Amino acid sequence: MRSLSEALSPDLHRDACMVFLPGSCVVRERIRFERELQDLGINLSGGPLREREVFPEAEIFVTNGQFGKALSGIPDKVIKLLKLSKTFMAMVAQLDKRYVNIWLSGQHNSALTRRFDLATGTISGGTFDGRRLMNVQVMGNNSRFTPHGSPDSTGYYDAMTLERPDPRETRRWVEVIAHETTHAFNFVTRKGAPAANVADRIRASVNEEAGTRKTEAKILSEIIATKVGKQELSKFSSSTGSPRPQDIERDFFPTEPKRTYLEHFVLSELRNEAIRTDQLDSRDTDVIAQLVNNIPLDAKRADEFLRTGKFLASEEKILDTYKTKEYPKHQFALFVIGARWNSFSAQHSTSDPDFEKAREKLLQEHARAFFRNVITYTPN
Repeated sequence: MRSLSEALSPDLHRDACMVFLPGSCVVRERIRFERELQDLGINLSGGPLREREVFPEAEIFVTNGQFGKALSGIPDKVIKLLKLSKTFMAMVAQLDKRYVNIWLSGQHNSALTRRFDLATGTISGGTFDGRRLMNVQVMGNNSRFTPHGSPDSTGYYDAMTLERPDPRETRRWVEVIAHETTHAFNFVTRKGAPAANVADRIRASVNEEAGTRKTEAKILSEIIATKVGKQELSKFSSSTGSPRPQDIERDFFPTEPKRTYLEHFVLSELRNEAIRTDQLDSRDTDVIAQLVNNIPLDAKRADEFLRTGKFLASEEKILDTYKTKEYPKHQFALFVIGARWNSFSAQHSTSDPDFEKAREKLLQEHARAFFRNVITYTPN
């Protein structure tokens, strides 16, 4: 087992690109990030930045535990409202015991230099033995929870990316944090091994999303049941999604390239299967994703790949350094799906009388081409 600094410094260097993004939250993250890198013997800048000179610490946290403090960069009003929900606070209490905040500082930095098991995603030894690493970032337009080891993981940690709504959109802040916190809670508290059947694992993912939406709604209802919560949140409309499986499957997953939830779940499982079959590691999949991203893609090529599922000779040449064939196909399918959805959005409006029919036609085309007969959409 390699030490954290030996095994993960390439991921740390890659993640350092976040420091070039604008926004005060990223200034804070850069300071904490460089502090951790320095403890691992990595120096990205000429001299250390001092956080308090640039961005003062948040006045309050959800809890004083590891997960509670990871939820930083959030308006104090939102934190106070979240603390009104017994369901939310019960989940955070459990997550405080399961995670270490990746932006940890001070005397606890040594925890990150202890041995880290890449296979399980946990720290081995020391105060935080058996815990996972959590990276919470408030940035971008989409929110999602991405555990270490998943095909879309970008580091040695579980990542919780939170969109940054308008500060005045208090309810949206609460919904986003409640939703992604529930995903993290479900992930670390799940019992038993995943289902052996691919279709069953995909259905379990749909059901988990349904349960998460119900928990999000419950947290909101508990907050609104209080005098303060009602005053702050009742004036906003709800954006919590439908918990019906057929609706979840057709909703768009919050990431790029654009895809439905079912497209995301199926292609995640197919990519995982290829990873196991061809014994790929995270560096292999990163390089393959970059190579696939370099393949020229227009509407004509997207439709052609939809029909044939095959790479052109010129594309095969780009991918020739990797003998695995299935993973690149699944990865390219994501880009093809995203390109076709973007084209659809440019040509159709939700007010069009045939919008739903045309949308259903497109997602069924993708299912026939890329789902490998593993599963079908739940009928509306």
